[in-house]
Amino acid sequence: MPGHFEHLDVGPAPALEDCAQVGEPDYQTRSVLECRVYRRMLQRLHPVPEGVAAAFVVREHPHEMGCYREVAIRYACPEALNFALAVEHGAPLQWDGVALYELAWFQRRFELRRAVREGRLTLEALPRQYAQSKPPELDAAALEELLRPRLP
Repeated sequence: MPGHFEHLDVGPAPALEDCAQVGEPDYQTRSVLECRVYRRMLQRLHPVPEGVAAAFVVREHPHEMGCYREVAIRYACPEALNFALAVEHGAPLQWDGVALYELAWFQRRFELRRAVREGRLTLEALPRQYAQSKPPELDAAALEELLRPRLP
C-alpha cells in the first residue's frame, strides 16, 4: 500500500451480536478472537478487488479502562475509500455459519493451548487440527450447511 493511509472502523463484531466489552475479565481473549473471526468474515464476504489499495486490519484504540479493538479497513486512495464505505454499508448484522464455526474452533484451540501451558495436557496429546494457526478448511457440503441462513 502507498505510504499515506486512513482507516474506516467497521466494529469488533456484527452489529446485532453480543461481543466482548472493555472491562470484562475475559475482554482481551474474547476481543482478539472476535476481531480475528470478524476480519476473516469480512474478507470472505467482501474480498478486496485487485488493484485497490485496501486491507482489513484489527486496530487498538485507547480507552479509560485499557484499550478496545475493532476491525477496520485501511485505505489509501479514492477507489479504496469507496470500497471501504461499501463494506461498512454492507457489513453483516450477525455471524454466519462459517464465523460461528471459526469462533468455536478458535475458542477450543485457546482452551487446549492453555491446558498445555498449565501442564494439564501434553503437547503430544493436543489434537492435530488445533496445532494449526487457523481452522481446517471445510468441504463443500459442510460449507453449504454452515452458510444456510440462521433461523430466529
